[in-house]
Parts: sequence; C-alpha cells; structure tokens
Amino acid sequence: MGPYLAVAEVIKAYLKANKISQAQLALRLELPQSTLKKWLNAKDGSVNRLNHICQDLGLSLSEVMKSVEKREVQVVQFSNAQQTYFQNNPDNFKIYWLLVNERQPLDAIAKNLEMKMDAVKRVLYQLDSLDLITVLPNDQLRLPKLRPIRWLSKGDFVERVFRDWSMTILNENLQTKQNLILQFFQLSEEAAEDFQRDLKQLEETYARRTIQEISSGATAKKKIRFLACTSEGSFFR
Repeated sequence: MGPYLAVAEVIKAYLKANKISQAQLALRLELPQSTLKKWLNAKDGSVNRLNHICQDLGLSLSEVMKSVEKREVQVVQFSNAQQTYFQNNPDNFKIYWLLVNERQPLDAIAKNLEMKMDAVKRVLYQLDSLDLITVLPNDQLRLPKLRPIRWLSKGDFVERVFRDWSMTILNENLQTKQNLILQFFQLSEEAAEDFQRDLKQLEETYARRTIQEISSGATAKKKIRFLACTSEGSFFR
C-alpha cells in the first residue's frame, strides 16, 4: 500500500471512530461529497489534499505519516531452527501463538491447553532461547511489539500450518454453509490487478484494526479466521 493510500485509510478510520460522515466532512471543507470520496479512494494523489483534510480534523499530517510507517503490514517468517522446534513440539507452537498473537494471559493459556503452569513456563524459556520472546527476571515477559504481520508461507512447518488451518476453515464453512464464497471472474489485466490490490488492502486494513483493538484493551473481541487465495484458469481446464 502506497503512503497516500495508507494515510487516506487512517483518515477514514478516524472518521468512522469519531462518527463523522464523509458528507459532514465535505460540507466543512466546502467540497462536493463526490470530490472528497474521490480523494479518499484514490490510489495516489497530492499530499496537500490529505493535509487539508487533516488540518480540518485537527490532525497532524506528519504524525499520521509516522503512525502509518509503524502500522505497515510486515512480512515475517520463522527461521529454520524455529520451524524445526515447532515441527517437533506442535503443542508449544500453540503456547507461542496464544501468547504472542492473541495476547492471552498465561493462566488462560494453561487452562485452555490443560497444562500446569510450571510446564508452560518451561516452554517460555525455550521460546526465549529461540529469540521468539524474552523472559525477564521474576518470570516477567517481553513480547514482540504488536504490529500487523503477514506470514511468509515458506518452510515445512509453516506450510503444514497453512494447509491444516485452511482445511479447518473450509470444512467448517462447508458444514455450516456460511461465509463461504467461491467465485469465477474474467477480468482485464488492469481489473485483475485492481482485484488483487483490493483484496490485499482489505487484509491489511483489518490486520491494523486488530492491533488497534488489542492495544486498546477492549474486551469481548470476536475472533475471526480469514482465508483468501486466487488462482488463474478455468474450473474446467
């Protein structure tokens, strides 16, 4: 996502959070609503436009830009040593996932996995030795900074996780017949690129929202698993 589009997304999120409609904002800016919508949905454009909007909202464009840089989705992958460890200790990957990605407290993790706390703590020291977390004095933890990430599906362990979790999502949706979309498109090269970009933008938007909401400490979060993939060709080759 380019910087213009990323800043526009921050502005739209701010409007939504503060219950300001685009119609209201357009009126304040003395702009046609269609023009404001075009500015906020453009792939690229003049930074002066966004600065004009930020000033009206009482936002600093430079601070928004800094927040965008911090919130950009980062592609990460496990090292070979980390993947080998999880391959040999799949239950320990559950502890890592629940702690680092879902930010669950240790007592909840131990209860969820039906493990004694001493056993969970032993795993924490192993994760520390692999540079996945840091165990501080008195068993205090320093976890990786919350940030929106995208896993790189490279390596035997991660590829297996992708397959297993994808099949779980697919099978559950086939049983309930909810939220399952299978679609066929015939698109120009430009439209196909737009589709891929929009799909990536959707994922990145809600990856960032996830970090915002975890950081806010809000309770009663709804956990949603998301699977998206595309391939070229007909269903009948």
